[in-house]
Amino acid sequence: MLQRFFWPWDSLVSHAKLQWEFNEPVQSVFLVGGLCLASWVWIAAGNSHERRRYLILVWTGIFLTATTAGVHPKLRLRSVS
Repeated sequence: MLQRFFWPWDSLVSHAKLQWEFNEPVQSVFLVGGLCLASWVWIAAGNSHERRRYLILVWTGIFLTATTAGVHPKLRLRSVS
């Protein structure tokens, strides 16, 4: 698991693929676009400790969810076959 924290790309790509499948393209674009737009707006709104804390929690939550879970076995089997 420690390796996934320092080299998380396989896990992040795996979870992005799962989100794409479960949410379908339109909703996935809204989720990612909304997260990026909200982050940009909060950063542009000023330097506040509370805003920074919320942004760190959201992005860290995404990172930790993907890296601790690892690659989903369903996707691992698809890439092998």
